[in-house]
Amino acid sequence: MRSIAEHARAAAGGPVATLDALRARTLRLVAPLAPRLLGDRERRVVAYGLVAIAAAFALTVAAPMALLMVGPLVLGVPHLAADVRYLVARPGLHRRAGFWLFVAAPACLSFLHPHAWVSMSAIAGAALVARAPRGHRLVVALAGALMVAACFRLGRVADVALAHAHNAIAVALFALWSRRRSRLHGLVVLGFVLGVVAIGLGALDSRLVLDGAPGSRLFGIDLPAADALVGALAPLGDPVMAVRAVLAFAFAQSVHYAVWVRLVPEDDRPRPGLRSFASSLRALVADLGRPVVAATGVVGVGLAAWACFELAAARDGYLRLAVFHGPLELGAATLLLLEGRGRIRGGKQLPIGTAAGS
Repeated sequence: MRSIAEHARAAAGGPVATLDALRARTLRLVAPLAPRLLGDRERRVVAYGLVAIAAAFALTVAAPMALLMVGPLVLGVPHLAADVRYLVARPGLHRRAGFWLFVAAPACLSFLHPHAWVSMSAIAGAALVARAPRGHRLVVALAGALMVAACFRLGRVADVALAHAHNAIAVALFALWSRRRSRLHGLVVLGFVLGVVAIGLGALDSRLVLDGAPGSRLFGIDLPAADALVGALAPLGDPVMAVRAVLAFAFAQSVHYAVWVRLVPEDDRPRPGLRSFASSLRALVADLGRPVVAATGVVGVGLAAWACFELAAARDGYLRLAVFHGPLELGAATLLLLEGRGRIRGGKQLPIGTAAGS
């Protein structure tokens, strides 16, 4: 009898081979037009990033409510897996007791108390156990403790602020990734900043009436009214600024997903050349282990199926699942930045399910 993981791998083989065949044909067409992009990783990553930013901005103009509702259900689970892969598994943090006590524990606590102060506690805890000079650790731990107190006092205001800020944090982490020889990645950061600033200054004020009015539909599925997300993402007194904040979140969230699903994986690979889908799947399994990859696939497919019947409920379900990744991102990034002297360093490590020394 074959295991569930073996059945899943066999089922995935056909679609992956088809994707690789299409990829090969596409590359044969594109190669003569952009040989330097295909041969140079840094240029390729910047091209991917700028295309992602342009697409996010265009979709924010054309269908912001659809972007806010469908984006998390399509890219949310893969981006959570990427969080775990690049911030935990590849650097080997999962083999350290201090990580489980001071970063993973706050991440688990967030399921019970999904508030900003929990994420700040992961920063303070990570600083305490980082392998870095004591003075650096104490400064960051004190800053984290002060942020815990501030977020606890501000309550919902801090929660909303962190929801917006965590999209920008992904771009900042991308900028601090280690394998680079030039500063071309600054173009991606600049594009993201310009997009957010343009929306904040009113470039998309024609979208002040969002496309989520009662009765609007996407592929036969009802979209919620815009007011539902304005209340959650921008509880502001000024209705114009509130809608701008929602549009900025839609744009920034899409870029956030692109960073974790496409840009960081491309940046962090040991080899700079292109990699097939089959090779990418093998590397994913090597980093996370078959059970985690299989569970990720099951959850992603389950959310997609749920969304076909209850789009808003499925999105809410994803958001409840994803609350752990705020403390995880901030805590793991604090550890890696303190220990990497300002740069995030990946590396080939044992899968999460593998015990140290085995």
